[in-house]
Amino acid sequence: MAYAYYDKSGILHVVDHLGVAVDNCKGIVVETNIANEGGYPVVDGKQIIFDTNIGKSQCYGESGEKELMDTPDEIEELINKIFKNEYSLASENSSPLLP
Repeated sequence: MAYAYYDKSGILHVVDHLGVAVDNCKGIVVETNIANEGGYPVVDGKQIIFDTNIGKSQCYGESGEKELMDTPDEIEELINKIFKNEYSLASENSSPLLP
């Protein structure tokens, strides 16, 4: 099990430790089964950097430079889960952790 959140800069992160997620989240933390590496989600072996400010995903290409890419479905679903639940919590004043 891993934990997903976006930070104060609007970058999506996925980590293995709940405490890290809670300490660094801007909104809420949700549970996920998405793999992670270095605090970022990994899909099809690629570390994905999703910026909520621009609504785009990036990954490191062959040259080692960040490249824009289509956002994988798994990441879209995760972002939607975070934002949907964050909206729900705003009206309920609940805990920042959701399954």
